[in-house]
Amino acid sequence: MFERSALADLEAWGRLDTGRKPLLIRGARQVGKTTLVRMLAQRLGLPKDAPTGIR
Repeated sequence: MFERSALADLEAWGRLDTGRKPLLIRGARQVGKTTLVRMLAQRLGLPKDAPTGIR
């Protein structure tokens, strides 16, 4: 799997304790948005059954 350049920015967002706003990931079809979010969840140690809105 490719290392995503946006992953470091998203990790920093995920580690914020206060003042964190909702995250919106936009982009063209089939560019890896869902994969990016799943990689982020894995790195942050979120459980696989956490409600993410990903289907």
